[in-house]
Amino acid sequence: MLHSFTGNPDGANPYAGLAMDNSGNLYGTTESGGASNLGTIFQIDRNGAEAVLHSFAGQPSDGADPKAGLTLDPNGNLFGTTFSGGSAGFGTAYQLDTANSESVLYNFTGGADGGNPIGGLTQESDGALYGTTTTGGSSSGKGVLGGGHFGDIHYGCCKGTVYGLSGGGENILYTFKGGNDGGTPTSTLVLSNGVLYGTTLTGGPGHNGTAFSVTIANGSESVLHGFKGGTDGASPGGGLLMNSAGVLYGTTQGGGHFQKGTVFQYKR
Repeated sequence: MLHSFTGNPDGANPYAGLAMDNSGNLYGTTESGGASNLGTIFQIDRNGAEAVLHSFAGQPSDGADPKAGLTLDPNGNLFGTTFSGGSAGFGTAYQLDTANSESVLYNFTGGADGGNPIGGLTQESDGALYGTTTTGGSSSGKGVLGGGHFGDIHYGCCKGTVYGLSGGGENILYTFKGGNDGGTPTSTLVLSNGVLYGTTLTGGPGHNGTAFSVTIANGSESVLHGFKGGTDGASPGGGLLMNSAGVLYGTTQGGGHFQKGTVFQYKR
């Protein structure tokens, strides 16, 4: 055992996995605990010593309840999301720099721009970030969004988004409708050759979630597999892993021969 969380000040209830730098230091998040009991970003060094890098403060200036893991860029900056908090209470996307200074990159409003992200952020080589929200979205499907008022919000129409962040703004690539296209994406995305791959908990042709792809250039979504809840599994909440041959691997929470979940692969 490297560390047992106590709640304050070191955090409590880590939900996601860990990131590792080239020196072997580990980085992660806790959902709660810390100075405000709203979660933390922490580091565990090679000797097993834990340090709190940031304690989330919540509304209105900071996020809260980070369920996602962290993405580490080549310069040592950390990127992630919070499920709640931020200026509107629907979560944030944030950066923690090498000086342990946290900045909010985007405040989700829960409307056309989405809200309550559970999955983390995936970074392109040009620095653009991509992620999913579990709620919100616009019936128009996509568009460049800023902050504040949204002219085309149809509450209840939508079941989450795939979004991009670049230059201080958000671009909605795709809005899930909860039908055959899937709904409620909770996973961190995999990026390969301009295409994002992920999973949804609900919706799809079999009404038990999907594995999907979204092309960044045009926002086109394709359902790779609609889970039926039988031997193929149901409700894939985790993300996907892609090998060098482009084969995707993942897990489902339910379904399978014993209705206790599956490990699956998808060959494109």
